[in-house]
Amino acid sequence: RSTLFPYTTLFRSNGTFTNGGATVTFNGSAAQSINSAGSETFTDLSFAGSGGTKTLNCNITINNDLTIAVSNTLDGSSNTITIKGDWTNNGTFTPSTSHVQFTGTVLQNITKSTTENFYNITINNSATGTAVKLATSIDVSNAIYLTDGILETSNSSILNLARDTTVVNDGTVANAGSSASYVDGPMTKTGSTDFTFPAGKGSIFARFTISSLAGSSKFKLEYFDAADRKSVV
Repeated sequence: RSTLFPYTTLFRSNGTFTNGGATVTFNGSAAQSINSAGSETFTDLSFAGSGGTKTLNCNITINNDLTIAVSNTLDGSSNTITIKGDWTNNGTFTPSTSHVQFTGTVLQNITKSTTENFYNITINNSATGTAVKLATSIDVSNAIYLTDGILETSNSSILNLARDTTVVNDGTVANAGSSASYVDGPMTKTGSTDFTFPAGKGSIFARFTISSLAGSSKFKLEYFDAADRKSVV
């Protein structure tokens, strides 16, 4: 069952919107926006149509999957997107200063044909083993919150942290992951200041620190459980 919003205006809720498990699709040909006096919850949310930017003007929760179709742009503005299923972007996501939170209880996938961009991202998924898996590289420009769950990366789907990106491990304290949440696979960090990588492999958490840097560089790290060696490229 689907609910379509084909109009070039907006979705506005001043009360309670109940979609009854439907997939809500914004498929207008021009700009659309989601507005609410509070926040909105969707089951599956899709942005389709022939173009136009879809803008969030409130926080939203997606209980299953989010899909951005080709030729469509979703602007997160300064809002929080809480998603419990898969993130599939075949168009464009403009993060602005938004916060995307992955809070599922089973494996979640992040998929895009090119590098995806996030301003703030949270991994807070209670699944055993890999909680969130990258099927594309992602660039994080401000902060990554590692609360619960392992983030799995690969050589073709790398986590890239920008110069000023911080790692927060319990939602409040700046740190480099924990045994409950870390990065399993390669990641990069650009900068000239001391930094601790929230690294691990399988069930092993093994953060790694670089310090006393002479200048700005891009560092790539992956931990391997082999004679307790850590690899920096």
